[in-house]
Amino acid sequence: MKKLFIGIVLCSFLFLPLTAHEESHKSQSSEHYSNKKVAYTTTINAIVTWPPQALVGVTQNFKVPLMQFDNPLTKDNNINFKIGAELSPISFEGKFGIVWTPIAFLEFYTESRVGSGWNIKTLYGLALNKNNAGKSNYIPLNFSKSIYSFSFGGAFQFDLGAVIPNDWSHVVFRTDQAALYKAMSGVDSETSWLYQADSGENRNGWKYQASYLIGYKMPIFLDLIAMKIDVEKKLFASPKGLDNKVWGENLFLTTFGPIINFNIKKDYNIMLLAQWQTKPLYKGGGEADFYQTKILDTDKKTQVKFYQVGIVFYMNINR
Repeated sequence: MKKLFIGIVLCSFLFLPLTAHEESHKSQSSEHYSNKKVAYTTTINAIVTWPPQALVGVTQNFKVPLMQFDNPLTKDNNINFKIGAELSPISFEGKFGIVWTPIAFLEFYTESRVGSGWNIKTLYGLALNKNNAGKSNYIPLNFSKSIYSFSFGGAFQFDLGAVIPNDWSHVVFRTDQAALYKAMSGVDSETSWLYQADSGENRNGWKYQASYLIGYKMPIFLDLIAMKIDVEKKLFASPKGLDNKVWGENLFLTTFGPIINFNIKKDYNIMLLAQWQTKPLYKGGGEADFYQTKILDTDKKTQVKFYQVGIVFYMNINR
């Protein structure tokens, strides 16, 4: 569940700088004045998907002008401090992040999060995942432990409209490359756990994450059509006496699908998305089997399965 929310929120907010660029293109004198001041922006988002999941979040941004020069590539340079919180029906999480833009087409960022969860019947926000005779046995924790994470990475982004100034020339591209460390407090690196009703195949450790987006922005109500691909590889150490390649934990897995964004009015947006993902293909077994007992089909390795459809509402309050 958490992987979904991170993906949606990131792809939502990466469009905001592009929108801001368009506005600055239309009113450069106003932007030249405003970028000399600290900009305060509150972003509120709500996410609903099928299969059923939901999340609301709020983020306060403090964008500080930094190393700005009279040059199209550096005139908007800044460092953005972010603090926020996210609430789902089974979890609560706080976050703090920093994004540095040293030049128009590059970003470097880091983020820390800490949260916890509770269960609603068999919907687990936070639980251990134990091997019970080859089957998954979930042990609810209900606030007794926390999940914390730290990530850092960078992004390259390009807008053709910056090279060919025209309302209809905004072909956009962005790629993110990041490393994420995520862990549960009070457990070792061999303990499996579940967070926010995910698959329960987590252990304390690092992940490599990447995303690729290409799209077309338009100066109309339907202002963005794009395709986004997310890639993830777990870098967990194998549990003692086991080889994680047996159940395919070493594979690169992708989530992909189209995104459509509607700009309702200035600073109010609705995004629609549909996603598919690659998943390990196993020999026999069932969904209830403990994941470390599954055996990867080494001939086919992965299969493509439908993941979700979703709607995201997000708005900005500028001060």
